Amino acid sequence: MASNDMSIVIQEGRLTQKPELSTTNSGKTLCNFSIASNKIMKINDEKKEYVSFYNCTAWNKLAELICKYVEQGQKITVIGELQQDRWEDQEGNKKTSIKIIAKEVKFGNKVNNNNENEPTASKSPFSDDEIPF
Repeated sequence: MASNDMSIVIQEGRLTQKPELSTTNSGKTLCNFSIASNKIMKINDEKKEYVSFYNCTAWNKLAELICKYVEQGQKITVIGELQQDRWEDQEGNKKTSIKIIAKEVKFGNKVNNNNENEPTASKSPFSDDEIPF
């Protein structure tokens, strides 16, 4: 019996740099981007901030929308599934990485020129008819 197990993840963070749009040899559009999420934990009565970085990939129309409307520093919520990539480096060492394959995104606040959070409307810049999901 075949298994269709899937890991669903919802991760919110700020875009670490401008998203990169590219096209595969078969003509599919993809966008690679990374988000940083802060978490404050209290350890021995001391608050410590931890930052985690998540690599993400979006495909086709969603990739184009992310690259068109999301800027570095902007808050974004990524809803998708986890994908593990495995490979060997030139020395034969086994490597692995896990990334989020975005199925849906929600755009949040943009950062203004003074690097302060600037509230923006949560309304999407495109109509529901344009959303591929």
